[in-house]
Amino acid sequence: MHKRECVSIEEATKLKSQLEEGNKVRKLFKEKEDQRQKLQDEVTSLRNEVNERSTKMKKLRDRSGYYESLETKILSLKEDLQESNK
Repeated sequence: MHKRECVSIEEATKLKSQLEEGNKVRKLFKEKEDQRQKLQDEVTSLRNEVNERSTKMKKLRDRSGYYESLETKILSLKEDLQESNK
């Protein structure tokens, strides 16, 4: 019986060690998963910021084009006015 008890204690020790190792792996996996989620959130946030800036830049280019067109029209009208005053 004594030999059997020793084998059971060894098996219990091995199982306990495996359980502890499994717990370490699960903890590490959770930490890495949390880190991955945090990075994913940051990527999403940065992507949103880039999209916002891109939209602003497009609006500014459109507005700039509008003002350039308006300036051309004003200069043309000014020239027409000068011609008509001669």
